[in-house]
This record gives sequence, structure tokens and C-alpha cells, in this order.
Amino acid sequence: MLEKVKKAVDYYHEELKKSNIAKDYLKSRGLTKESIVKFKLGYAPPNPEIGGRFHDRIIFPIWDPHGVPVGWTARTLIGASAKYLNVKESGIFQKSRLLYLYHLTKKAIVKTRAAVLVEGQMDAIILYQHNILNVVASSSTAFKPAAACLLARYVSKVYVVYDPDDAGVRARTKVEKVLNDIDPELKVIIVKLPGGEDPASFVLKYGREKFLDLLRNSQ
Repeated sequence: MLEKVKKAVDYYHEELKKSNIAKDYLKSRGLTKESIVKFKLGYAPPNPEIGGRFHDRIIFPIWDPHGVPVGWTARTLIGASAKYLNVKESGIFQKSRLLYLYHLTKKAIVKTRAAVLVEGQMDAIILYQHNILNVVASSSTAFKPAAACLLARYVSKVYVVYDPDDAGVRARTKVEKVLNDIDPELKVIIVKLPGGEDPASFVLKYGREKFLDLLRNSQ
């Protein structure tokens, strides 16, 4: 199954190189060419017979803590009712147990004893692109004790930077409880973004230092 996932990730990545629409969309969201390659972003062709249920979607590969691709999340480019789709849950892919980019950011998390937790792949990529290297993302608002344990063993504090909408507010409350249940001494810092901003849009608009100021001022 791991080999099938790897082949699919490679295929979607090659398809992205052929799609100007997909590349233009990622550029409009602030992603660099280097990030597209580093995070092996992909594109499922618009033909359902080729792209399957992920057709006309941006593919975000998901890795396990050891850097092995185990699945993906796919974002619609055509305004489908389901904005995001995940591969089906399996023995190797359980989204609530995984943290996006953890395999790349664990070293920085251990070094700083702190993690920045966001709720989406795009947010994590943009922050990483701006040299915020201790960032991880939950899969949307799914966050379970297994994911919390990945952080709690290495950090003394977690900055929770979720979207300011109702779903994000509800989710960050759940995240705080899950983290505190795992380690009552862990400092969970809820970072409130200005209205209408998500982590990616904030750092793109105001820059890295303003984002770090926001974290510091939330303590």
C-alpha cells in the first residue's frame, strides 16, 4: 500500500507540472516554486475517469512521522461542495493521528521546545516558507490524543493558531482540552487572529516578524 501511495503522489506531482491552472492557483495563494517541489504538491486531472473522485483538485501529500507518504488531502479548484477530500482511512492513514509537516519540523520543535499548530496544509506551508520551522498542521479540525502525544513529549508550549471562524473557535477549544489531558503542565496558548485572517493570509500580508509578535503577545 505504501508503494501505491508513493506512485500516486509522484503521478499527481508530474500532472501539476502540466497544469497552468493549478500552478497559477498555487501562485495566487503565495506559494513559491520551491515550496511546490519541496512539499511535492500535485494535481489530479479534471477528467473523472483519470483523476477519479479527486479530479480537478490540488493534492497535498501527507507523511508519517518518519517522512513516508501515507495519503493525501485534495482541495477543489472548481468549487465542489466538499472543499477538501482525504484518501480513505486505512492502517497507514488515520488523519486524526497525523500532523502535517511533523517529519520536517520535529527538529525545530525539539530545539525550541515549542510548536505552532495550525489547522490546514496551506497555512503550514506558508508559515514554513516564511522560516517558521516549528509549525505543524492538524488535518482540518481533527486532533486526537495520538497527535497530541507527538507534540507533548518534546514541547513545553503549543501555540494554537486556528482560523477565527466558528469552526476554528470550537476546534481550538477541543485541541486545548486534548493537549491538557495528555499533559496538564503543558502551556497551551490560544492565538487570536484579526478578523478575516487565517495564519497564511496574516503572514503573507504582514510578514514573519508581525506573526512572531502575535505569538509573543498572546502569552
